[in-house]
Amino acid sequence: MQAVILAAGESSRFWPLNTKHKSLIKIMGKPLIWYTIDGLKKAGIKEVIIVQGPEKDIESELSNCQLDIDIKYVVQSESKGMGDGLLFTEDLIKKEFFVLNPYHFEDVLKYGIEKMTEKFEAKGGVILLGKNTDNPWNYGVLKLNEDT
Repeated sequence: MQAVILAAGESSRFWPLNTKHKSLIKIMGKPLIWYTIDGLKKAGIKEVIIVQGPEKDIESELSNCQLDIDIKYVVQSESKGMGDGLLFTEDLIKKEFFVLNPYHFEDVLKYGIEKMTEKFEAKGGVILLGKNTDNPWNYGVLKLNEDT
């Protein structure tokens, strides 16, 4: 399987903590996105496509990291949302793929990929992973029915 990491946003709400994309803030000497990619690798993902902004700061930063996984980069020239960013990967998608943000790595990768793969193999189609939160206004809201 492939994974698409959407990391082209302006990170304007993250200033002044980081002058680059928020996924490049370092934790224990490595950018946050490194942990996401490492987790994908541990989950058996072989190819990652990263959608980045025109500054190409993610590509530049990750060129200094040993990741041992196939990474392809695309540039979303203007911030027009996640759906638009995903369209830039169209020519690189070859098979089933995961779409994720660069900074929600632990819970998604530890539990989500295995469960989503099992569900996909059983039912096919589109699978959306959600998480309970006390702050849904910061993310989004899923309305579930009993078949979900």
